[in-house]
Amino acid sequence: MPTSPFKSLSLQGRVLQKVFILILYIMRLYKCLVGLMLSLLYVGSLYAQDVKVKEPEGRQSYQRVYLVDLGLGVGFPGLLGDGNSSWHTGKSQGRTAFTSSVQLMTYSPRSNIGYGLLYYAYPNSGTKNYDGVMVSEMNEKTSFYYVAPQISLIKRQLGFPDGIMYVNAGVGYANFKSQGLMLQKEEYKTTRSAVGCNIGIAYEYAFDPRLGIRLAVNCVYARIKGLHKDTGGYPNELSIAPRSNLHLFVPSLELGLSYYMVHW
Repeated sequence: MPTSPFKSLSLQGRVLQKVFILILYIMRLYKCLVGLMLSLLYVGSLYAQDVKVKEPEGRQSYQRVYLVDLGLGVGFPGLLGDGNSSWHTGKSQGRTAFTSSVQLMTYSPRSNIGYGLLYYAYPNSGTKNYDGVMVSEMNEKTSFYYVAPQISLIKRQLGFPDGIMYVNAGVGYANFKSQGLMLQKEEYKTTRSAVGCNIGIAYEYAFDPRLGIRLAVNCVYARIKGLHKDTGGYPNELSIAPRSNLHLFVPSLELGLSYYMVHW
C-alpha cells in the first residue's frame, strides 16, 4: 500500500527534530565540559601557587627570567673599518658618537643559554668637518641603527654571588643614513640598508632582586653598499670623492641598567 506524502513529511520532520535535540544536548554537554576544565585549571593554578609558597628555603626556582636592559655609551666608528662617513675622508681614530641600546632577553635558570632581541643605534653623530676639507666645502651628519635577534651565553656568580657575565651575538638588519651640504648650497642625502652582525660581552652586578647595573663592550659590523649611486649632479669642485661602499665597524663602551620582570 503506498505511503502518503504527508505521513512521509511528518516522519522526516520528527527525525530532524530528534537530530536537533541531540545537537543541543551535545552543545550543552560541551559547555559543561569546558566549564569543568576551566574550573580545574583555576583550582590547579591556586594549588600551584600554594605549593610554591610552601617550598622549603634554598630550593632553586625554575621560573623563566625576563629582563630589559637600557644602555648608554660612546662608540668609536673611526677606530676600525672605514669610519662612519659616506665620503673618502680617511680614518679619524678620535672620532666618536654617542650610542644607545635596548635589549630584551629571556633565560631559564636550568640553562646557561638565553635568547632575545637587541636594538642598537647612534641617532645622530652631529655635523662633521674633516681634516683637509674646508668647512665651506663639505659637512655631514650620519646616523645608524641595528636590530637583531640575540643568543647569549651566561656565567652566573662570577666574581660575586650576584655577579653575572653575558656573551651575546646576533645577525640582523642595519640601516645607515648620511646627509649634508656640499659647497654650502648643494644638499645630498643617502640611506641604505644591509645585513649586519654583532658580538658583545657584559658584566652585571644585581644590587636588587629586580635591578642590576651593567658594563658592556659591544661591536657592530655592517657592509653598506650603493651609498652614492647618482653622483652626476654633484659639484666638480669637490676635493673629496663619495664612497660607493662602506665597511662600518662600531665598537662601543656602554653603561646599562637592567630590570628583571622575574628575578633569579
